[in-house]
Amino acid sequence: MHEIGVREVVHFAGLTFNWETLCMTWLTMAIVILISWLATRNLKMIPTGWQNVVEILVSWLDTQVSSMMGKRGLFLAPFIMSLFMFLLTSNWLGLIPTLSSPTNDLNTTLGLALLVVVLIHVLGVHMKGGHYIAHFFKPTPVFVIINAIEEIAKPITLSFRLFGNILAGEILIIVLLKLMPPEMEEIPGGREKIAQELSALGPMKTDEKKLLFISVVLLFFWATEKIVHPFDTSSTTIVAVTLMMMPGIGIMTWKEVQERINWGTLLQIGRASCRERVSSPV
Repeated sequence: MHEIGVREVVHFAGLTFNWETLCMTWLTMAIVILISWLATRNLKMIPTGWQNVVEILVSWLDTQVSSMMGKRGLFLAPFIMSLFMFLLTSNWLGLIPTLSSPTNDLNTTLGLALLVVVLIHVLGVHMKGGHYIAHFFKPTPVFVIINAIEEIAKPITLSFRLFGNILAGEILIIVLLKLMPPEMEEIPGGREKIAQELSALGPMKTDEKKLLFISVVLLFFWATEKIVHPFDTSSTTIVAVTLMMMPGIGIMTWKEVQERINWGTLLQIGRASCRERVSSPV
């Protein structure tokens, strides 16, 4: 595990580089490029599989951008998506032991913040010309100093906020490991026991694969409610349970459902859901 505050640096052409940040940044870019390639390698006129998911995300992003910036701002959607994927991937890498997030380096966050702020000003001047510069002198010319300080503070506050969040998360993980160290480094015979249990389980059965697929799809619908689709969690859950019991597709029979489901608890949940629907404003 890397030590907080200690950086391995390299010198090149009179410049000093953080070697760990460079490696993790290149790894992040490689993962983002790989995901993009996998999502777009077999595009079809009639989308199927992952292309459906990607097109839903792209359509949602276009809707968000156009609602905030109008149709003229749609050309920024690829940049916003790329920046989002880079930040998401780099932040998640920090959760893996022995790896660090590129965004726990202030150089990375400051560079990203400067990139966005400079892009905003360049586009503002390009699209609005003198009117964009004039807004710095409003409501009175005296405010130009305050507005200038505000613009200078934006990249600083943005970079420190992201840097602080990621660094604090990694420090918290290290502190927890120090305060609550594992009782033992290795369980004797643990690997052999796990291999024995996996061998006894055997390969995934057809019903288990069906259950895994339905569960993943159901989780997707739960997580994207009112974002990608209008269906509520109750409706999607009912559809998923129905699929599980359909002949030829399902993984359980009605007789098995009667024996295993606590109907009292289910009725209480349905009662609470109906009460919430009735009491919520239309």
